[in-house]
Amino acid sequence: MYLKAGENPILKFNIYMKKLCFLIFVPGSLVCKAQVSSTMNVSNLSSSNILYSNDFESKTIDNAVWIKEAIDTTAGITTSKDVARKNGRSAKFSFSFRDWTNVDSLQPDGHRTELHPRRGTVPGRFDLDKDYWIGFSNYFPTSWQLDPTTTLIWQFHGYGNSDSLAGGSNQPPLYGSINANKDFVNIQVINANNTMFSIGKVPIVKGQWNDWIMHIKFSYQSGFDTVWVNGKMVAAYSGSNFYHVPGQITNFGPYFKIGIYKPSWGNPGITGQASNLTMYDDALIIANSKSSYNQIYSYVGSGVVKTSNTAKATLTTDSAVITSSNKAIVYPNPAKNSITVSFSGGNVNNYLVELIDISGKILETKKLTTINDKNKVQLDISNYLQGLYFINIVDDKQRKQLVKFNKLAD
Repeated sequence: MYLKAGENPILKFNIYMKKLCFLIFVPGSLVCKAQVSSTMNVSNLSSSNILYSNDFESKTIDNAVWIKEAIDTTAGITTSKDVARKNGRSAKFSFSFRDWTNVDSLQPDGHRTELHPRRGTVPGRFDLDKDYWIGFSNYFPTSWQLDPTTTLIWQFHGYGNSDSLAGGSNQPPLYGSINANKDFVNIQVINANNTMFSIGKVPIVKGQWNDWIMHIKFSYQSGFDTVWVNGKMVAAYSGSNFYHVPGQITNFGPYFKIGIYKPSWGNPGITGQASNLTMYDDALIIANSKSSYNQIYSYVGSGVVKTSNTAKATLTTDSAVITSSNKAIVYPNPAKNSITVSFSGGNVNNYLVELIDISGKILETKKLTTINDKNKVQLDISNYLQGLYFINIVDDKQRKQLVKFNKLAD
């Protein structure tokens, strides 16, 4: 593969790799099947896959998309220069116990400072039985307090008994909550039987941005939710993941909300409640099924992935390839913690063994001199994300051999 001046190396690499194999995303894994076509649909990697993005750089919240749900809609939800994941601003959510006690207990916005999408906007409708990609970054300041009441920090919520903004009595089919005095975010799912259960937990880390990426499909029977935080897969579920109260509408998917929601906050029977809460969100992006983890990742920010350098792999399929008699193998495949690469050295003495991710980044390189005809190299892969990887073996005549393998979740 050769790059022309001005070409994007990641885009070029992905197009090249899709000529080698057809990648199909299955919740929790990438499966490589035999090539089915010599032509590629480059739109799979294009910006046309992006349905909505917002880095909150405006001095005001975009009222064409969002409705502020808060007691104090002026000060409670703003854009702020306090901290930012992208550029100079982020969305800031804040309110106090004092604010809550100053309103009627039945005030619908008395327990929350959230951004609620308007009907007809992209965040306002996730169609059933269609998959989407979504990413955003969340920040808990060092002043963030745990308390005995539950806190939701993001949620997909079902519509009520009409195609309106009202949630009615329907449940959120997927949400992130901090339960009473817990120091982690619990990722919760509600299925068609109105059964709620956890599919993953994410430790609360204060004073830094935490990047969330999700691949989701809401369905009464065959949905899935796959969630990564800071580059690590933290939840993977497949099955029923949508619910509607009997008698209410059943053909509309959920909408997406960000911000703070505390359903029991202010209850006089609960002691030790936090007096003030502030949280920030930034780099929100929503994309269609043709998008990818890498596309969302490139917008939201970088995840925590062990790397030894930032070089990009250059692979080839021309005639200068190690012959099939010297074919390398990787085992076990799939693997969870470590792999062994076995290959024949032949008459060549020096080799490079490169571990490469799906974006083309070289994660590790090992140099070795062959001792005999059969050679083995062990690689620790325990700190890498789940997904598809490649081993590239390069001899001192610059002949190359590519072997793929799948990394399992921790």
